[in-house]
Amino acid sequence: AIKLLKVDARNFDCELGMGWEHRHIFNELLSDSLLELPKNESYFNYHARVRYDSEDNHYFPRRGVRAEAEYAYYTDNLARWKGHAGFSSVLASVRATIPITRTTHLQPGVQGRLLFGDDIAITASNVVGGPMRGKYFPQQLPLAGLTYAEFAEAKFVSASLKLQQRFAGRHYLLLDGSVAEHDSTLKHLFKHTPIWGVGASYFYHSGIAGPLGATLNWSSHTHRLSFYFSIGLDF
Repeated sequence: AIKLLKVDARNFDCELGMGWEHRHIFNELLSDSLLELPKNESYFNYHARVRYDSEDNHYFPRRGVRAEAEYAYYTDNLARWKGHAGFSSVLASVRATIPITRTTHLQPGVQGRLLFGDDIAITASNVVGGPMRGKYFPQQLPLAGLTYAEFAEAKFVSASLKLQQRFAGRHYLLLDGSVAEHDSTLKHLFKHTPIWGVGASYFYHSGIAGPLGATLNWSSHTHRLSFYFSIGLDF
């Protein structure tokens, strides 16, 4: 990636740049998939990104706001994509931490990623699920109730609410809920039954290894319980 412009302030940063990505897809790992996946995909992207982060802790904030907005335009030859205009993505997310008491906090949030254009690359498609942003894929958005990552339609939006309770110093209980909509068009985005999910977690925030704990999830999309175990810092 090439950064054409980078500005950093105390809680704020913005970036203008371009990059190139090449993905090799191992079809043998997706033998049951209904998708017709290419063996390789490569594309250039031009992007503009703005971030704001005033949270006092990355994993268990007690105050602050985290927000991000990004626009990206994708091509295969720096100008066009498969012989026509490139496709683009618009991403936005915001999360606030609201103190209720000294040890109890609420975290409402909204997020979305919208893709526009034709012949959108599979590896640039919307991916949702998992406990955090970009866990398995760079464009992945977290979604309570889904332990794993899954492809979503070109237009995806969700809202979430988390209750964070600290006790006995470094121990945390979390209750997390989300509701989401996705569709191939904006026109029909909110004309479906929403997908919703819930999660209940216990974590110990160790000083060296990071958060150690487990989460039990359920989603209306999967209709089954799933389990996620964290052994510390994410890399």
